[in-house]
Amino acid sequence: MSPAIMTDAPFGECTYKISSGETLHVPKMILNSVRTRTVTLYMQYCRETDYCETLSERTYMRLLEAIAPSVRKSMRGIDNFSADGCQAFENLKTVVMTIGQTGKEKNWTDKVNDKLTRGKQYLKLHYKLHVNTDSEVPDHCCRFGLSSKEKNYTSQCVHSHHLKCDDCEMLSETLKTIEEAIDTITFPNSDEKDDAKYVISQSIRTITEWKKHIMRTMNQERARKKILDFLQPNEALIERDWAMKFLPLQ
Repeated sequence: MSPAIMTDAPFGECTYKISSGETLHVPKMILNSVRTRTVTLYMQYCRETDYCETLSERTYMRLLEAIAPSVRKSMRGIDNFSADGCQAFENLKTVVMTIGQTGKEKNWTDKVNDKLTRGKQYLKLHYKLHVNTDSEVPDHCCRFGLSSKEKNYTSQCVHSHHLKCDDCEMLSETLKTIEEAIDTITFPNSDEKDDAKYVISQSIRTITEWKKHIMRTMNQERARKKILDFLQPNEALIERDWAMKFLPLQ
């Protein structure tokens, strides 16, 4: 298959035993498109190459289900933080729709979903442009945001954090609004309410982790660039990282 359709995973394989007793070892795969699209492209390729020994589309679907490949969610690479973060926003939109149907007005639902969309786009496109080593906005300050309680992994800011980012504040307020709204309506039963609360808490945690990941990534990129800027002619920079974390650029 073309690498544009299917990609070998960096490691791991699946073992299958067919009806004849033969054991097959299949490397783990990552689909770059949904399964139905993958089957359609394969059938088209067979027709173009005059390959006649094909099976039915349903058989190929069952094969893909048996192999259980992962479906790529991030178009720029295998970035779990980004993929999970985007999915968390979609999960929150589903909960917001449920809240709107249960007790809130349509105007409230549309307004909150619009803010979620804007928040998602902000994290995907603009937040990384705001992050800096030192900033008077706490959400943008790497020195402040990446410091821990351990002495060797903390750094004191020489400036105050008295400014606010409208986009960061909007996202935080929207998440808080959803969290508070769940207690203002009546669900058909307690299980549905507990499920909604769980989705909200997990989604907020995932979005927060995505935001942290962006700040870490930008800080690491600045450190790498600084090393390259001062690299001597007789020196080289060797980066060691997991292949699964490699993000191919367009």
